[in-house]
Amino acid sequence: MEDNLEGTYGLSQFFAEEDILAKESYTTISYKGETVVETYELSQNFPNPFNPETVIKYQIPEAGHVTVKVYDMLGREVASLVNETQQKGRYELKFNAGQLASGVYIYSIKAGKFSSTKKMMLLK
Repeated sequence: MEDNLEGTYGLSQFFAEEDILAKESYTTISYKGETVVETYELSQNFPNPFNPETVIKYQIPEAGHVTVKVYDMLGREVASLVNETQQKGRYELKFNAGQLASGVYIYSIKAGKFSSTKKMMLLK
């Protein structure tokens, strides 16, 4: 049996956060389709450790407002990767942290009542 549910959509955003350590980041978001997603999930970034780009995958089982943010170890927000309403499905973020310092960072997702947090390490 064959299916062709491999819908692919892309969105790229470049932003400078001058009030947060004068850093710049680059993010690409890809929608991987809504093939049977029944649970919320935030995957570990890959590769980890990374330099300077990593991929963060997540899935949401219902449409709603989603935020994905990156924090330094002091709890300061260093990047807002997603802050929008999204359809149910699987998503993939390509995060370029080329302007951030080496170290451990925390990334988190909030979607509806779901929230999850993971660590990632940037090595330069």
